[in-house]
Amino acid sequence: SLVVQLAIRRNTSIITYGGGWPQNGGEDLSSEEHLIETALACMRSTVLGHNIHLGETPPPTTVAWAADVSDATLEAGLKLPDLYELTSRIRGEKLVGKTRIFSRDRRQLLYQDPQAFFASEQRCYDFVNQRPTEEFLRSRKTAAKYLRDVGIPL
Repeated sequence: SLVVQLAIRRNTSIITYGGGWPQNGGEDLSSEEHLIETALACMRSTVLGHNIHLGETPPPTTVAWAADVSDATLEAGLKLPDLYELTSRIRGEKLVGKTRIFSRDRRQLLYQDPQAFFASEQRCYDFVNQRPTEEFLRSRKTAAKYLRDVGIPL
């Protein structure tokens, strides 16, 4: 897959579909953990030349965060060899012991517990007033500071 991605990136202007999305299950979309997981997924997608894939029904705050991280990844000049080292460092410092859910589709909450689905989105985005919540902004500020400290200029 990597060889194909490198050949496509070197010889075309095609943006490919691939990558992955945050693997913490999106239980709390406003948490620093979710923002860090989203950042890792976006960094990986950007370095590999994929489009950003955020999973199921992300709120506007998640989409904006992903775009900011992708831009910062490009600005930092992050390359594939750096990505593995940086990802390992971030997981070791910020995500040790955190639950990773590899096959959770948040949309299933709509059938099981619709309030849980919407509650997580409402914790990070005020849909009535069309702006991020204070809780989300605090987490974003903390996550952005951490990523700046490890070399991603957010």
